[in-house]
Amino acid sequence: MQDINYYEKVRKAIAFIEANLKQDINVDDITNETFYSKFHFTRKFMELTGWTPGAYLRKRRLEEAAKDILAGSDILQVAVDYHFGSQQAFTRSFKAYFRTTPGFYRDMRVLPVEKGEPTMIKELENLRGKNKWTTHLGCLGGCLDYLKRGVSDAWLFGATGHAFILNIPDGVQASGPTAWDTQKMLSLVSNLGGKIKTISQWKHQTKDFAKVQEEAWNLVRQSIDAGNPCYSFGFVIHDYFVIYGYDDTGYYYSGPGCDRDTGSVPWQELGDNDVPWIDLHAVSPVPVADDTKTVKDALEFALEFSKYPNKWLWESCKSGLVGYDSWIQSLADGKANTYGVSYNTVVWLECRELGVQFLREASRRLGGAAVKPLEEAAEHYETVSRQLRALTKLYPMPGGLVEDKELRKKAVTLLRNARDAEAYGLASLEKVVSAL
Repeated sequence: MQDINYYEKVRKAIAFIEANLKQDINVDDITNETFYSKFHFTRKFMELTGWTPGAYLRKRRLEEAAKDILAGSDILQVAVDYHFGSQQAFTRSFKAYFRTTPGFYRDMRVLPVEKGEPTMIKELENLRGKNKWTTHLGCLGGCLDYLKRGVSDAWLFGATGHAFILNIPDGVQASGPTAWDTQKMLSLVSNLGGKIKTISQWKHQTKDFAKVQEEAWNLVRQSIDAGNPCYSFGFVIHDYFVIYGYDDTGYYYSGPGCDRDTGSVPWQELGDNDVPWIDLHAVSPVPVADDTKTVKDALEFALEFSKYPNKWLWESCKSGLVGYDSWIQSLADGKANTYGVSYNTVVWLECRELGVQFLREASRRLGGAAVKPLEEAAEHYETVSRQLRALTKLYPMPGGLVEDKELRKKAVTLLRNARDAEAYGLASLEKVVSAL
């Protein structure tokens, strides 16, 4: 029944797109027609059509624009009619799709065709991200696998400290897992055998965003030419995607809601969307650090993240035990975001479950005085995991009813239990650091 319902919603969305190709609509308008979250509807739309809603809208506008051009319409007017912002933006998109400019297309009177093969594709075969709720680490894990670093999921989550952090925005918005400064975390990847080079820039914080886009484009091409993988935020939805190749006009990517065969995204469009942010990373191999350094560095960062959040968090976010307090209060007051509660729960549950595995793996690897506090910490984080796992039953993806007072009471109890166990867990991590 659920799949049939999604099928009908996708049909309704396509009908809405077809009826409004010359109207000023965007992905939010399309999603609003379905009454689903953008994140989940995008995934389902991709599964059923092979395109994201935004890409499908762009594709259909370009196809209809091509017909208008062949009918003799002025190219600038066509760009305006189909809401491409400018003739330059229209020309870039048109060339990426039809492999020729609108003017040449008009003069040659070529027939509209499906998107053809680009003149050149450079790709890293078998590069894939890992299927994780924490898509940043899913991409990073895929890149390290490609470089044959031999890092388990648990060791990746734990050695970067991510297994033990918590970031909760006001109202428990879904941005929590990505709304923080990750540079310290990424520096710890060197312990795992990967060096990260980053280009990260908000559009509103620079006068020349086009230059940043070009720098990102150059970095990707240089990295892939050298056999080194890349990943970036925000190709389809507000998540991270592996960049496995490029052609003469843009990036090839895979990740949440898609795998491959999605076509390339023009490099000038990276970061130029409703979240105007470039956060692109290139990964190259370096020697692996010893286990003691890896574990100590990771736990010191996790503890610092919980104690001194202003160093890492974006505005209106809270970390550590204070983050739990904010989560609890938002639920108790009925002010928590419906989808955000579900999404944050599955992400932080994934982190804690892999954190337990990391701690037990570290106990086996390190031995000595660290064993007792590592096992103690693992027990506490197993308790956290049980509470969050139960919370996913109350608020399963894509979101539960936060208006239900009885449900909220049960959720608050689970989160208070998780917070108490987390406090003991953090204290145990302090003991591990001291032992090392």
